[in-house]
Amino acid sequence: MSAYVSVDVAFEDPEAILEALKELGFTTVEVHDTPQQLMGYSGDLRQQRANIIVRRRHIGHSSNDMGFIKGEDGKYSLYISDYDRNAVPGKLGLKGYAAFEGKLKQTYAMSKIKKQAAKERWSFKMDQAKGGKLTIRLSKFQ
Repeated sequence: MSAYVSVDVAFEDPEAILEALKELGFTTVEVHDTPQQLMGYSGDLRQQRANIIVRRRHIGHSSNDMGFIKGEDGKYSLYISDYDRNAVPGKLGLKGYAAFEGKLKQTYAMSKIKKQAAKERWSFKMDQAKGGKLTIRLSKFQ
């Protein structure tokens, strides 16, 4: 049985978390006001609970649920099993958990920037060079 680890990544905006997960290919995601129990790979209920959950069947054959729990400070922490710290990056074509965590943070930040730009009536354009460098252009609507 894989143990879960809690990863604090300072996620504050649940809509941006959902957008980031969608961008990474996790299109079926549960959202709960009251945290629900996560499931292990054999369908067993774990003691960890989460408000935002990607169920194991949407991750991989031998995976566990992955979820985000809202803390008392309003920030979300990621619960991911030891097993899936290796499995999820491979599913996304990334090399290692650090690459997955970095990609998740990056897509979350992009979602927040897009949301704020729209709110402020700025246009948003992002380009990614072959080497991976991102360029973001914001322009104020006249």
